[in-house]
Amino acid sequence: INTLTTAHNIPNIKGHSLRIGGTLHYLLRRTPFDVVKTIGRWAGDSFTLYPRQHAMILAPYLNDTPALLEHFTRYTMPPVHKHPTVSTHLLFTGLRASL
Repeated sequence: INTLTTAHNIPNIKGHSLRIGGTLHYLLRRTPFDVVKTIGRWAGDSFTLYPRQHAMILAPYLNDTPALLEHFTRYTMPPVHKHPTVSTHLLFTGLRASL
């Protein structure tokens, strides 16, 4: 890669960038994650951290797979804990009073 980029006056491109780009290419075409993992010869799940446009990739895939969407939401969204001594009414009343 370095030889080609130097010969053609292209800024230095790392091989890892090409792997990430390939991963993004397949995911944008709705290729399942397990297939992308196999194609890219990824040993683990680290490739799932790389795509920069994750919302664009995940939205159609997750919407087509409700069970996966539920699992993903539970994994990425921590549970909401309500403070036991502060009621929502008092919280919003106090908030309005301070505005």
